[in-house]
Amino acid sequence: MKFTFYVIIIILIYLRIFCLSSFGVNLKDDNFYLKKKYFSDYSLGVFFGRYIKNFFEDQEKMGIFLNKKNLILGLEDSIIDKVKLSDSEISHSLLLLDNKLKQANKVVLEEESRDNFFRGQNYINKFCKKEGVKKTKSGLAYLIKKIGKGNFAIDSSVIYIKYIGTLIDKSVFDSSYYRKDYSAHFLLKNLINGLQEGIKLIKKGGIIKLVIPPTLAYGKNILPGIPINSTLIFDVELLNIK
Repeated sequence: MKFTFYVIIIILIYLRIFCLSSFGVNLKDDNFYLKKKYFSDYSLGVFFGRYIKNFFEDQEKMGIFLNKKNLILGLEDSIIDKVKLSDSEISHSLLLLDNKLKQANKVVLEEESRDNFFRGQNYINKFCKKEGVKKTKSGLAYLIKKIGKGNFAIDSSVIYIKYIGTLIDKSVFDSSYYRKDYSAHFLLKNLINGLQEGIKLIKKGGIIKLVIPPTLAYGKNILPGIPINSTLIFDVELLNIK
């Protein structure tokens, strides 16, 4: 549970402060933090503090406002063994909070999903107004820059391609150009539907630009670098077909 993880971090910070106080360090002395032997302690506290601050801000964006004073009170009571709630009450409260966080996150994802879908549709509509752009019945928009020569690829083909994949904001989420020879090979039927359909439109040596709606890509699945319900753009050069 993410919330529990952050609480543990806070507890560690307060335990560190508690231990320093026990050894006679005056934490109210501003010069204390300027002593090099305490730089690591202070820097670690700042790092965790910023991490926790971001956590609170994220929850507030979802409409969940945690009382920071009560949180600190719970930490202090735990350290001095004067907890005012039973373990079962604490577990139940954290479970309710976890469910609340999950529900809030679900609402945020639904809004993001809807917004991404409509932004993608607007992008596709604008793209389709460009000269030479066509759109298939499935919703794939494409621009063939070079048709190539030979046979078209089929589902069982192994295709060798150079490609770059971007979001509609132009950020790159994948590219063969990160590889040494700038190319990659795939079994065509293992690719997302939009790529399968688009690559079949060109031959060896062909070049195509594909604008793929989420229904032909990853839909509501969230992948690293690819937000929920994203429209994807691929610039593909088909090097070979086997």
